[in-house]
Parts: sequence; structure tokens; C-alpha cells
Amino acid sequence: MAKIFTNGAGTSLSGWLSYNATIQNNCYNIKKGYIKQVVGITPEKQFRQYKLSYNCVQLRDRVSYFLITTTNPFMQKDTYFIPILFNDEQSVVFDINDDINSLTFQVFGDLVIKDIVLETYEGISENTRETLEEIVGEWEQITDGLGHILTERLVGAIDAAVNNIINSSNNVIIDSNGITIRNASTDALSTWAMRLSSAGFMIADGKKTDGTWNWKTAGTGKGLVADAVTTGKLSAIDLESVNILSSVLSSANIKGGRIEIGDNASTTFTVIDGNGKTFGVYMKNSNNQLKSILDLWGDNVDGGTIVIRSNEQDGSGNFLKVFQVAANTDEGPQCADILTFGDVSWYGGSGNDLFMQFGTIYVYGGSLRTSKDVIAGRDVYADGDMGCGGTKTAIVQTEHYGKRKLYCEESDRLYFSTKGIVETVESVDGQGNIEYKYILKLDDAFFETIEPNDKCPYLITATPYGNARVWVDKIYNKYIIFKSDSICKFSYNLQAIRKEYADTYLEEVEK
Repeated sequence: MAKIFTNGAGTSLSGWLSYNATIQNNCYNIKKGYIKQVVGITPEKQFRQYKLSYNCVQLRDRVSYFLITTTNPFMQKDTYFIPILFNDEQSVVFDINDDINSLTFQVFGDLVIKDIVLETYEGISENTRETLEEIVGEWEQITDGLGHILTERLVGAIDAAVNNIINSSNNVIIDSNGITIRNASTDALSTWAMRLSSAGFMIADGKKTDGTWNWKTAGTGKGLVADAVTTGKLSAIDLESVNILSSVLSSANIKGGRIEIGDNASTTFTVIDGNGKTFGVYMKNSNNQLKSILDLWGDNVDGGTIVIRSNEQDGSGNFLKVFQVAANTDEGPQCADILTFGDVSWYGGSGNDLFMQFGTIYVYGGSLRTSKDVIAGRDVYADGDMGCGGTKTAIVQTEHYGKRKLYCEESDRLYFSTKGIVETVESVDGQGNIEYKYILKLDDAFFETIEPNDKCPYLITATPYGNARVWVDKIYNKYIIFKSDSICKFSYNLQAIRKEYADTYLEEVEK
């Protein structure tokens, strides 16, 4: 991008024509006036698209805008009108369809603004465009409309290359049979050959009685085929449907790889996976695939993990209801995880606590149900729904009255709320009338947790602190405009439906 101009935070009005405009706190303070600047556009800045960035610190009048006027070499003028809608950092991209000699930039309205930057955005200069057109023209000469290379225009080069391969040593031949490689210049002198064709990959180390090669299939698109394998070491390989008879493995280490114990008729296999460092019991699912129902895995770093799955399956053949115990995870050297998937019931015994620890209990998914026993942990995090038959409380240590319970507010719907204390300010409306208002902009992170007002209307209350009247004037998805009959402080409380829970209302509990 190329900068057309930038005026930083507005430290000076030098270079601007201005009316009712001053510098205030490193900002342009325009009070029902304007600032204006004329910029020459040099050839290297002749782009078709431009980007305007700015930071509106205070918008006192919604009738505030940018006015950009361009002049082309024929002295024709075009005007671009860009409204300023909200407070905050903003940017807009616009197109200019002709080459221009100069650009007049003006800011009108009643506002405080800074960090005004106009720069080229995306576009191709005319010189670059002409160069690309020349390249495209040359490419079109050897391609069709779909971009495919027209081989008939390269026949001479291809034929010459093929002849060079055949004629060099005569041990590589490209013909209608495929690509043949042999270890001498003629079949009579060669002792072995290989051929790659549509039939597959063929090898031969001898000839038939008629002198032709005795081809054997070494591989096709379905896989490799081999009557004999000569190798010094086999690494990371599956051996399937193989019998090892009358053999003894003595004082040997088997490193890596995977061993499955069980025949094809079995539904249960014992699996030792050296690569995954696991030992497990597997069962065939409804799709005749091996699925683990018991895993023991780990190394000296994570301390080992036990995973147990039920043999109940979903529609895809995945086993459901998982229980996992993992010692020494990334949470720390003295931590352990118990992970469950699906509905799980936990029961303590003999009136003792279900768990006694000083760490954190995380519950992901499913539901957590206990008897009258206690889960004694420092923190409980649930990535899913958690319910209780009693109350939900926060226990707070007081200075003089011991530990006291504070209770959660309950509602028939899932509301999130934001609260605060603010103050209305004096402003002037579009007709020049004085009014007192405050514009509340919802925090972006909070806004992403709720349903917008146009889907689920917000519940908003405003309470003045003093002898004044405050009311909600307008409600937008991210902005709420409060007005008052005089300048005053007031508290607001906005409640909104939690995102994706618009239809949730007093759900029935069956258990």
C-alpha cells in the first residue's frame, strides 16, 4: 500500500483549511465545521481502490461525514460521500474508476476525530496491468480456453526429448507397451528388466524359452505384490494373515511395529502397538473394524493412562461410554485426570467423600450425579450442563462472621447481564436542540455471548442518581442510547438471552 496522506493524532492544523476546528488532546475537535485538504496524486499512486482509516473519539452529531472530491486530467470532478456512524476505530474501502490528478479531502460535522489515514488498498497500476496483459497473451497462444496446454504446439520439443532418451544408451524405452528399463542396450545382453504401464509395475530377472521376458507383477494401483523380498531390515510394518511355524524367538527385542493376536473368526483381539506404546483389548464393531475397549498406554513422561470403553456402538460403529484415568498430565507432576464420556454415575461409600483432594475437578460433557457424598475439590469446571437438586452458592470468608453462603439468582430463561454506572452528557441534535444522552456500546466479547436485540429483545433498566428522569431512547444490537432531562449519573442493567439458547425455557427434568 502507498500512503496518500496521514495526520497522526491531529497534533497540528498545518496544511488544513478549517472552520470551527481546533486541536484538543491530540485530536481534531470540529464543532459544526470542517477541515479541508487538497492532495496531488502522483502516477505511482494511480490505483483503483483506496482505504480510509480513522478513530472517531466522540460523535456529537450523527450528521457527520467525509467528502472526497477527485479531479481527472479532463478536469471532471467526482464526489464520494462517506458517513461517520459510530465512535471507535473504523475503516472503509472505496473505488475510484478513473485516473485522477488531485483529491480534495474534507471532514464535516460535530465530532472529535484522530488518526486519519488515506492510502491505496488493492489495485494494479496501469503499467503493471499492461505487463500482465502481455504475459496473458503469450500464455493464451499455447493454451485453450480452460487453461490446458495445447500439446500439438509442443510436438517438436516432445519428440526431440523422446528420441534423446531412446537413443542415448538404449536401456530406457518409451513405446506403446509403457516405460521399459533394462540393464543393457539390448534384450539379449540384459539380465533383468522393469516395466511401468497401465497393467501395473512388472519385473523380470529371466526370459522364457522364446527369448521374451518372464514378467512378474510387482505392484498395481491396489498395492505391492511380491513373491520374494530381499532386505536387511523391516521397520514399522504390519504382518497380516501370516503363520510362523516351528520357530523360536530367543533373546530378541521387537521394537516398533504392531502385533495383533487373534484369528479372523475372532471378535476379540489382543493388540500390542510398539509405536503407540500401548497394550489393549480390541473388539470388532458392526463394520468389522477393530475398536479398542481397553487401552494401557504411556511412557515415562505422562506416567501412563488407562482407557476403558463399553461395547455399545453408535451408527458409525464407534464405541460409546469412555472412562479414562491419566496420571501426570501437562497440568503438573502431581496431577491426575479422570475423564468420562457419556452419562456417568459416581457413588461414594460408607458416608465418605467421593474424592478427597486439593486440586481441581474438571467435568467435560455428560452429566454428573452423586449420592449424598461430597466431591471435595478446589475447583469444578464443567464443559457442558451441570445441575443440582439443592442450591448453587458461593462460599465467602468474612472478617468477623466466618464463612457465609451467597446464592445464585435463578430465572426461567438463560440471561446474561451487564451493569454499570455512567453519566449523560450534553449534546446537540440535528436540529440544533440541546439534549442530554449517553451511548452505551456493548463490549465485543460480551456481545459474542448473547443473542442480538433484533432476535431476542434486551431487557434494560435505568435508575437515576438524583432528581432527574432517565429513559431508553433507542436500542440497537451493539448500541443503546439513553437520554435524560438533565445531566445526571445513573445505573443501568442490561439482560440478554445467552447465545444459542433463545428457545430454552423451563426445561423438564425426568430424573
